[in-house]
Amino acid sequence: MFDTTFFTIWRAALADLVSGPDLASNTASIGIMAGFAILAGPISSTLVGAFAGQANSPRVCFLIAGMSTALNVGLLQAKFEETLPAKDRKPVRLEDANPFSFLKLLNHSWASFTLMCTAVLQTLPEGRNIMATNYLYMSQGLGWAPGKVNGFISALGISLVFSALIVKKSIARLGLDGHTTMSNIVQTLGFIVWGNAGNMAPYFGGSSEVGVLMAIGLMVPGGRKRDGVEAMLNDIGVKAGFGRGYISAALMNWRAISNVFAPLIFGNIYSWATTAPRMNHGLVFTVMGLTQLLAEVVFRTLSKKQMGLED
Repeated sequence: MFDTTFFTIWRAALADLVSGPDLASNTASIGIMAGFAILAGPISSTLVGAFAGQANSPRVCFLIAGMSTALNVGLLQAKFEETLPAKDRKPVRLEDANPFSFLKLLNHSWASFTLMCTAVLQTLPEGRNIMATNYLYMSQGLGWAPGKVNGFISALGISLVFSALIVKKSIARLGLDGHTTMSNIVQTLGFIVWGNAGNMAPYFGGSSEVGVLMAIGLMVPGGRKRDGVEAMLNDIGVKAGFGRGYISAALMNWRAISNVFAPLIFGNIYSWATTAPRMNHGLVFTVMGLTQLLAEVVFRTLSKKQMGLED
């Protein structure tokens, strides 16, 4: 719960300072640290297991997580400065402090509805939502040992760092809409290649690792796929009179729908696809890719003017 609150605060604070392409670029820059966290997570858990023993590892990992959260609270309290001028602040209303507050933004206009649908589709196959399915695929479908699986999860963290590093140039060259389209396309292709890593192995000396690395490489340019959509939503919401804190919280609550249902959806698809006589461990990744293709189809129903990119 604290993590959600923290993300809501810094996103709202950033939106007070910048907007449009600058908001998307700066959001991605902060996301670099999230990539490092994903990289450090598996390494840290392995080290904890080595020093504390596997029996004590979960308890120690949760203790470290709690301590890092406490440190975060302390830093916010000591260092964070309010970014919104007093004259622009809005009164706190209890009706906005509910998990369905996103409905106001969702129903504001056809543009906000379409962009939010795009964002929720883009969120479905994000790393935390497919982690369990991905682990089963790599361990059962590709026959990898746990150490190798953790190594490739760390590679995903590295890829997110590179994704964040190229966002500014991508948006400057393609625009918010072009960046979103490019991201959706490369994510679609990446997931399809990922699911076929085992089938591609005979062409690479029996190595399924090559296919997974190819997939990760394909997906790097689109790793920050939601930044453009959420920057557009922020600008539309601010023009409509919504507070930036409200918009940030509404988007977090809206994406939470994907975070709740995506593991169930993809887990059940994986279970169905790997039951005899199908035994297709990679099929679920094709479905993940199709969700990104659907996100692009939905996104492109809007004109540039509706996106707020033209007067």
